Amino acid sequence: MTISAILKQKGGDVIQVAENASVSEAISIMTQKRIGALVINGTHHACMGILSERDVMRALHQLGASAIDQPVHALMSKNLITITRNMAVDEAMALMTGYRCRHLPVIEEGQLLGMVSIGDLVNYKISETSREADALKSYIQNG
Repeated sequence: MTISAILKQKGGDVIQVAENASVSEAISIMTQKRIGALVINGTHHACMGILSERDVMRALHQLGASAIDQPVHALMSKNLITITRNMAVDEAMALMTGYRCRHLPVIEEGQLLGMVSIGDLVNYKISETSREADALKSYIQNG
């Protein structure tokens, strides 16, 4: 299966914030929306970076409480690993494991189509495994 199947289930809406928003604003949005990362958009890029919970924690460790007053562009992850709709779910999971990241923007031809999290991928795999197990049980019972 591909990332396209996950985007069909969850939709392509991505919570974004402007590059000059404060980390405090970003934390508020992530808390309200119950998400672990935001896409940072700039004047020329639909996805110039991601601010994740991990980025906030690192900044708090390095800068102390003043980190929440920083603009998100100062703390965001800039070297993004991105994927396309046609990538296999297993391949995306391998990227997340290899790069130790929890969110992957889905980008094609410079356009942000969505974002998948490790939770999205794991939930999809669990559902897929359950469907396969049900199909095997049915096959065994019905011949």
